[in-house]
Amino acid sequence: GITPGENNSVYVTDSGLNGADSGLVPSGTDAIHQVSASGKYRTIVKDGNMGHPNGIISHENTLVVATFGSGEVYYYDEMGNRNPLPVPPGGSLDGLLRMDDGSYLISSWGSSAIYRLGSDGVYSIVAASLDAPADIGYDTKRKRVLVPLFNEDKVVILSI
Repeated sequence: GITPGENNSVYVTDSGLNGADSGLVPSGTDAIHQVSASGKYRTIVKDGNMGHPNGIISHENTLVVATFGSGEVYYYDEMGNRNPLPVPPGGSLDGLLRMDDGSYLISSWGSSAIYRLGSDGVYSIVAASLDAPADIGYDTKRKRVLVPLFNEDKVVILSI
């Protein structure tokens, strides 16, 4: 995943997965890096126990992460501490969006769905029956979620 950061930088996840004939295999490189506007990068966190980080959002001195391997959602605070958020019903998480109301949308390959994590910590289903919903985007002007379906080579547009 990738998300804008401070001072025109971006944060990028390394999911720590490599493609193989048998599917995805762990590489042990799970990490979050920050890339500056000039192209320099620094490692924010690198840990084989990150659960294969995928989706990422930078918000108010925190980095919120959705994991493809462990199906967790957590955030790193400004001190670098990892803090858990409620675990969604489905795993193999990919895309992550923060909505204006403070909720999060999370795509799950494991349950072929898009979930909303409300500010009350409760998950609800936004969309179901989506084959491998990948990294998601948001059209703020039209208030629509853009969902690429990895296995079908198409994009589904959802009105929210």
